[in-house]
Amino acid sequence: MSRAIKYLYLYSLMGVILSLSAKPLNGQIYLQLEKSTSSWVKKFSVGEQIKFKTADFTDAWQQATMLRILPEVQSIMFEDRIIQLDEITHFQYDRPAAKAIGNLTYRFGIAWLVFAGIIEGTNALGILNTPYDFGVDTAVIGGGAILGGLFTKSVLGTVKIPINGRNRLRILDLRF
Repeated sequence: MSRAIKYLYLYSLMGVILSLSAKPLNGQIYLQLEKSTSSWVKKFSVGEQIKFKTADFTDAWQQATMLRILPEVQSIMFEDRIIQLDEITHFQYDRPAAKAIGNLTYRFGIAWLVFAGIIEGTNALGILNTPYDFGVDTAVIGGGAILGGLFTKSVLGTVKIPINGRNRLRILDLRF
């Protein structure tokens, strides 16, 4: 047998094995949050953690990782339960940029106060003699940065959206 025929058999066998093991991918099914007045959408795929409120527990935010999205029955499967899309009343997601800026500002404020405290401590012990004095201005800069960072991270870093006539959740199935 020639070398070309051996490769033909090998590639044919590989093609048969691959075609028998093919199955639809879950990466083509999304949970989509959309606003009816704009073209803005946010997509969530299997494996992502989502935060939501349901009609049964209106006061508590629930957080769970999506295991499967079931487009046939308009449901999301989690580790311990299956929830219909109609049961979700509120949805929450994070803004990564706002959280990153908040963390950076918060850390700057802590570092500012720590280094100011170290310099003030070395001045008090007589190790380092500088004209620097830990005053109200230093505390305002450090405390303001800490409070600004916490505000940015907690208030501006999360978006809470009620699911109603203007905002809706739907399952987007892009499989063939």
